[in-house]
Amino acid sequence: DDDTKKDALPYLYSSMANFEMSKDQQYDEDFPKAYNDAIKNAGKALKNDKDGSVYDTHIKYFTELKAAVLEELKNMVEVEDFSRMRGTIMKMQRLDPTDIGSQFLMAAAQYRIKDKSSAKNSVKEAQAALDAVESVEDWREVDMEMLRIGIIEYAKYLIELRQTDQAKAVLGKVKQWFEDDPVFMSFYDDAF
Repeated sequence: DDDTKKDALPYLYSSMANFEMSKDQQYDEDFPKAYNDAIKNAGKALKNDKDGSVYDTHIKYFTELKAAVLEELKNMVEVEDFSRMRGTIMKMQRLDPTDIGSQFLMAAAQYRIKDKSSAKNSVKEAQAALDAVESVEDWREVDMEMLRIGIIEYAKYLIELRQTDQAKAVLGKVKQWFEDDPVFMSFYDDAF
């Protein structure tokens, strides 16, 4: 209600409850949108968390929720479901508006469904965000995995367009962070 609508905690607890219900089939009939509500309310909690204390205190939960959305995205990438992928990427960006990997994945998805003007904007934002990164030491595993997926999918699109120099440049910007990652290095070595 009015006195708590600007408070992050009610949204966080609603998100946590919905996320737990989304994992149990017994709630599917009564709460079919529990998973989406969990993400929506987590986004509202983050928006109302002005000093970042709620996020810091509950980082384990936010990481678990982000990992669930990442799993959904990995499945969509595997089957190349780019039109539905955009909505799921928006979920990811609601949970983490600064996620660079999801920005690159959004650009790749938009290009693949022929939404070139939106894709160009997404690429500009993603490139600017990537250029601003000074270190990835404090990044979580889920952040690095999202970055790897987004960069690789965007690079695949560039390679299909025979823009291998651009693909190599974007992959080169992140290569030092993935030198021990067999998936990234395998893609990099096979592509060039």
